[in-house]
Amino acid sequence: DHVQWAPDMMWFDNDESWGSVNYYTQQMFMTNVGDEVVPSTHSETDAASDLDGGVFLSTWRTSAAYDDVRVTDNGSGEVLHSQAFDGGTDWSPVSGSWAVQDGEYVQSSTSVEDARSLMPDAYAQDWSDYTLELDARKLAGSEGFLVGFAANGGNDYYWWNLGGWNNTRMALQHAAGGAANEVAAVENRSIETGRDYRVKVVVQGSTIELYLDGELQLSYTEPSAKGLYQVVTHDEETGDTLLKVVNPTGATARTAVAVTGGLQVDDEVAVTEMVGAPGDVNTKGQPEHLVPVERSWNGGANEFTYDFPAYSITFLTLREHVPTCEVDYVVEGKSTKAFDATLTISNTGDEAIDGWELGFAFDGRQTVRNGRDALWSQDGASVSAANLPWNGRIEPGASIEVGFNGRVNGGANAAPDAFTLNGDACTTG
Repeated sequence: DHVQWAPDMMWFDNDESWGSVNYYTQQMFMTNVGDEVVPSTHSETDAASDLDGGVFLSTWRTSAAYDDVRVTDNGSGEVLHSQAFDGGTDWSPVSGSWAVQDGEYVQSSTSVEDARSLMPDAYAQDWSDYTLELDARKLAGSEGFLVGFAANGGNDYYWWNLGGWNNTRMALQHAAGGAANEVAAVENRSIETGRDYRVKVVVQGSTIELYLDGELQLSYTEPSAKGLYQVVTHDEETGDTLLKVVNPTGATARTAVAVTGGLQVDDEVAVTEMVGAPGDVNTKGQPEHLVPVERSWNGGANEFTYDFPAYSITFLTLREHVPTCEVDYVVEGKSTKAFDATLTISNTGDEAIDGWELGFAFDGRQTVRNGRDALWSQDGASVSAANLPWNGRIEPGASIEVGFNGRVNGGANAAPDAFTLNGDACTTG
C-alpha cells in the first residue's frame, strides 16, 4: 500500500520518488549552514493562554464502556455538562460502534483507531477552568481509554491516553493542527479488562492534572507560547548574513529587525520561503505542492520590518551594502571666517546615476553662502545639493565637481565625515 512514513525525506512507490515536506525543510537548512553563528535575540509577548474547549470520548482498537460523565466549573461549581446514559444519549459518534447498553455508553469495536464520540457542540464550547469526571471500564482489545478535553476541533485537542502503546503506559497528548503528540507520560501503567476506573481531568488556566481512582498520575503546564524561532549565521566566502526564522503559529508575525555591529545592510534581500498549512504534504500527483520559493525583496536596511507568514520557514539573506559613490571634499583657503569647498562626486558603481541629491552635515557652525553647479540648501547643520539639468547623469567611472563658498562662523572648519547620494552612503576620498 506504499505507506509513506511522516519522518521520511523521500517518498516513493513502484516507479516514482518525490521529496516530502521534511526533505525540503532539511534541504533549506543543510544548504545554508554558514560558517559561524551570529549572536541574536528575539523578544515577544509570550504568556501562555488558558486552555479551553469541550470534551469527547474515544478508544484505540479497544472496546470500552463509559458512564456518569460530568463537567463542573472549578470556580462556581456549576455543572456544565452531565450525562448518565440512563435513557439514551445526545452524544454523536464520529467513528467506531457506539450504543447505550444497560445505562453505559459502549464502544464495541476492537479494530477502529480513534473511535471517537462527541458531546453536544464539543468543538464549539469555550469552557476553561473545569473538571471532567467519568467512569470507564475496558471490555476487550489491546489498549485502554482515550479521554479528550480542551477540544476545539478534530485536530485541536488534548487527550489522556490510558493504556496506550499496547497497554504499557499512560500519556498526555496534544494535537495542534495535526496528529496528537506526547507532552508527558508515565511508564509501565496498564488498564485491566473488566475493572471499573474513576477518571478525573482538572483543567486550570494552562495547567492539567490527571487523576485515576483519586490518585494524581500526571501534572502538566503548557509552556508559554513562543511565536518565532530564529538563528543567524554568517558565510565567510560570500560575506552574507543569513536570518533563518520559523513561524509555527497560525498568524502572520510582523517583526521589527535591527542589525548592529558594523554591517551596512543592502536594500536588496534574497528571500527563500516555504509556507503551508499543517498537514500539507507532497504527493505523487503533486510532488511539489509545498516547496521553498525564492524571490527578491528590496526592503533591506539596518532596521526594517518583515511579515513572517503563518506556518512558514523564512531565510533572509542580508548582503553588505557596497557603496556606488565616492565624494572627495577639498577646502581652499585658511581664513577663520570664509572658505571655498570643492566636492568631487564619483560613480563607482556599474550603472549610471540619473539624477542625484548629495547630502552631508557640518561638524561645526559653518554655513553655505554661494553654491555652484548644483541647487544648494541648508537646514541647521544639514546640507543638500541637487543636480542641475545639465549634470544630472553620471556614467559609471565618471565624476563631476560641485562647490560652494562658505563661512566658518567661529570654531574649527572640520570637513564633514559622511556623505550620501540619493540616500545611500558614499565612501570618502
